[in-house]
Amino acid sequence: MTEIAPIMKDYKQPTDHYLVGIGASAGGLEAIHKLFDHFPNNSSFSFIIIQHLSPDHKSLMAELLSKHTRMQVQEAEDKMITRPNCVYVLPSGKQLTVEHGRLRLTNKERSREPNFAIDLFFESMAKERGRLAIGVVLSGTGTDGTKGVRAIKAAGGMVVVQDPYGKV
Repeated sequence: MTEIAPIMKDYKQPTDHYLVGIGASAGGLEAIHKLFDHFPNNSSFSFIIIQHLSPDHKSLMAELLSKHTRMQVQEAEDKMITRPNCVYVLPSGKQLTVEHGRLRLTNKERSREPNFAIDLFFESMAKERGRLAIGVVLSGTGTDGTKGVRAIKAAGGMVVVQDPYGKV
């Protein structure tokens, strides 16, 4: 770690590009695929996918999504800096936020409480990126994402929500 410390000290974090948070329920895989089937591969945006999945199974989202875009798709890692034209996927059993220009992963506590992973991420994204935050809510019947989209709008960002008929 000491070898890269001098390099990292002078590194300017690329926070001048849009960060697009995409929230979906467990049944939102088809909607996510359709979105990336029609999204340009050179938008200069970073994409973060927060999907409600079972913490007991490894997510195959990165592998499946890579068939629907030419952008680099990978699981998010703790302290990772987002890059334009890349897609980051929430790993199973984790919660994700953005702090000081970096993705922050924590273990998701097992409980019977509703999962508000989308709200958590959207709220941190709004605080961190302000007008450069875009929230996309796909599928689902719960309320996860509603507080987060309010935070994004209040910070000057933009929100897109899938309509009940499956259109974005």
